[in-house]
Amino acid sequence: MEIGPRITFTQELARIYKQLKKSDKLLASQKVTLFINEKGNLAIFENKKDAKLQHFKKLDRKELYKQIKLEASKGTIDHKIARTAVKALLLLPLKNPFEIKTILSDFPHITSAISPTKSQEIESMLPHIQELKRSEEGGNGVIFFDCKQSESSSGVQSFVIKFVSEARTILCADRFLQAMGFRTPKSCYVHGTSPLKAKLIAATLDNLKFIHPDNHTQVKKQTSEMRCVLIMSILKEAISLRRLPGNTLLKLLNQDNVLLQLGRMIFIDHFMNNTDRLNINTCNLGNMLIDDDAGHLYLIDHEMRLTGSEIETVKNNLKLLLTGKLTNEIIVNLEGALKFDRKNFGAVALLEELKQKMKKGLELGIQKAAVDLCRLFESPTAFNHIFQPHLEESEKIDSKTFLDLVKFVSKLLK
Repeated sequence: MEIGPRITFTQELARIYKQLKKSDKLLASQKVTLFINEKGNLAIFENKKDAKLQHFKKLDRKELYKQIKLEASKGTIDHKIARTAVKALLLLPLKNPFEIKTILSDFPHITSAISPTKSQEIESMLPHIQELKRSEEGGNGVIFFDCKQSESSSGVQSFVIKFVSEARTILCADRFLQAMGFRTPKSCYVHGTSPLKAKLIAATLDNLKFIHPDNHTQVKKQTSEMRCVLIMSILKEAISLRRLPGNTLLKLLNQDNVLLQLGRMIFIDHFMNNTDRLNINTCNLGNMLIDDDAGHLYLIDHEMRLTGSEIETVKNNLKLLLTGKLTNEIIVNLEGALKFDRKNFGAVALLEELKQKMKKGLELGIQKAAVDLCRLFESPTAFNHIFQPHLEESEKIDSKTFLDLVKFVSKLLK
């Protein structure tokens, strides 16, 4: 079917994308399909009968994608509109995902790979490094870059990098936590084949002059072994629990809102098998940050590790969490970190009365996170919307494993 001169397929699909983003009803439908009328206008209907009454016919999505590429290549529409249209294709439920890898290859900015603009911005900052330091925590810590905005300016631009074997597990954890309402750093990744990776490595090794020699050797080993560089924004408004004064920490742990957030975090971390924050085995205070004025929790340094061999362990932990059988153990781990993981910031002890309050608050947050999770993934488009743009990096995080786990949680709640 030919398109009239006043409007294009791609412009129409970009409009539909905005419509989808605003409409919970459409996102929750399991029968969302694209239709077209004789004028070339696109629309979404939940059933063929409604479409027929308004003189719309079903449209083949493969043909639509070909048309988007054609219009973009001819310059009929700009690339920004084309990317928005492609997002709509990724957002709509696909019974047979037809060319996800091809789509993401043709439109790389849909992924979390660093954009050319951001790459140029980071590269332009490297000659103006004012200070560079490595985090004190962890065998694979992060590197903080502070750079002058310009030679004539006293302003400073900052960002964080981390050398990682793959970005997928971190990016998917980021997107999942954000979808569940948590605050995490903005992030993108530089692949091993990018010239920017070599420049970031050189800048790191050249400027890490004042750290322990063993630490420098460790960083050098990481830069040679790790495949990707993750670039993250700095959460300037938040401070880690490790660095808060003891009286401030106790005040926060007495707040219902903070306990609710911590409980929700505990559940989601166990769900995605993230093992380096607060769980039944450990507590890393450095990966939990808070704006102590507003009491907002910020989360950093997480991964999603949902592989087949670990799913049964994840299910067992979720079951124990939802029945309240792990809460005391988690509080013990938190208390241990508050006593021994604060270095020069002073140990913090928890009174029995506060522990009882924490138990109730954390369990309420755990239950709420489980309910929120099941509601979020009632929509058949939710998984595609949150994760699909990042799956080209690996096939290890698949919808079946993830959604089966959501169904398991739903049964536990019933």
